[in-house]
Amino acid sequence: PSPTGTLLTDIFLQCPHIALNAFQWLHFGYCMASGGSKEDNHTHMVQGLQCLEALLTHRPAYASKALSMIAYYSSSAAQTQTQIMAVRLLTNRLYDQPRFQPTILAFAKSSLARLAELKPSAEGDGAAHKKLDADVQRLVSLCLGLCTKDCQLLRYVFVAFTKCSIHVAKRILAIDPFAQLILKLAGKVESRDALVRLTASYPAGAEMMALKIIRMLMDEDNPDLAHVQGQIVKAAKYIYRERTKQEDVRFLIPVISYLNKEELRGHVLELIIKLPTQLIDVAFMRLLTPHKADPRTAAERVSGVDLIVFLHELEDYKRATNAIQIAFAKEGLLSLSMIAAVLTTLLNMDPLPILLMRTLLQCMGQFPKLVEFVCTRFLNQLISKSIWENEVLWKGFRKCVYDYQPRTFAAVLQLPQKHQLALLQQEPALISPFFEWLHAPNSPVNKAMVPVSLMTFLNQQRTRT
Repeated sequence: PSPTGTLLTDIFLQCPHIALNAFQWLHFGYCMASGGSKEDNHTHMVQGLQCLEALLTHRPAYASKALSMIAYYSSSAAQTQTQIMAVRLLTNRLYDQPRFQPTILAFAKSSLARLAELKPSAEGDGAAHKKLDADVQRLVSLCLGLCTKDCQLLRYVFVAFTKCSIHVAKRILAIDPFAQLILKLAGKVESRDALVRLTASYPAGAEMMALKIIRMLMDEDNPDLAHVQGQIVKAAKYIYRERTKQEDVRFLIPVISYLNKEELRGHVLELIIKLPTQLIDVAFMRLLTPHKADPRTAAERVSGVDLIVFLHELEDYKRATNAIQIAFAKEGLLSLSMIAAVLTTLLNMDPLPILLMRTLLQCMGQFPKLVEFVCTRFLNQLISKSIWENEVLWKGFRKCVYDYQPRTFAAVLQLPQKHQLALLQQEPALISPFFEWLHAPNSPVNKAMVPVSLMTFLNQQRTRT
């Protein structure tokens, strides 16, 4: 029978000379045992690693060999349980001893370097995907474990990230040990500031990893992380401003609710509306959902009204239109009172924003209670702003008159005579209904107040048709 427990360790400790084949026997029979039951294999694996640890402590002549075997097991693909136990042994017990640190760290770095050799799995190959995940996890697990002892070692993961394929890089960020490490570092007073500094100083090519850390920490609903979240906000703004030269707005999206109004409007919003629709939607959701760690009042934060108004200030009309539609599509984002505030603010802008009429029509379709207000008051205010001076806005005005006739006809009579005629000439489909509205028995119009030129034009058009 094979020696077990203390007896196995005693044999290796007391033997005057340990031959190479003895280590091979320890390797195959214990550390990598696979011939017995699951329970027996696990027991042998534990005994084998305990034996190697004892050699490190009591047999200096064989310490190098024992340590190299444990390090090898920490990234071995043959036995998952051996690999996990080896990582724990190196991380929790051996790395605390200064004489072993250089060797353990060197092996952790060499394992990270092997990530660059991994090949991406074929699309749709589930088995290959699982193998890639397993390979990534075993190669990074030792360094991730060591990072819990020294946060500064995370820089080696950043560097390795820049050298592997995009598929492997994504798998690094997706494995549970990575997320667990980041949250653990963020929760420890002695490592949280270092974590923020490392994130802010990521090497070129590791943007995705830095962004993942920022997003992960900002998504945590944990009061204990309030301090580090405040630091991450500053780091994200620094990265956007200094590292990306105000070009990569993705770094601001996780912290966007912390931006003040002047930080958001203009260039930042211009970059956001260039993102894919899904990211724009995420940005708006984060912007208008106050973070629990944000000490500011509602009045100090960007509101839904502010967002819609700022979008109307942009000159990229096509993308701004798309962004406004995304905002309107978010359920519960805008109430009737907020829409009224938006329209009032837009109306008071000088010059009137190009997208005003498009937004007005969208609001009327989404909030039918606005129709009466627009027809009786808002259109008259637009007329006082000389709406006809801008062709785009004038076209929108005419569409509003057409879509919501006859309630809009009273506003037509408030136009200067020249523009009354121009509107009807440009929208000939309005001539007949407008004529009938004027001459209806219950018409609210005093015909004596209708300009002669308008009546003459209407009669001529009716005669021709």
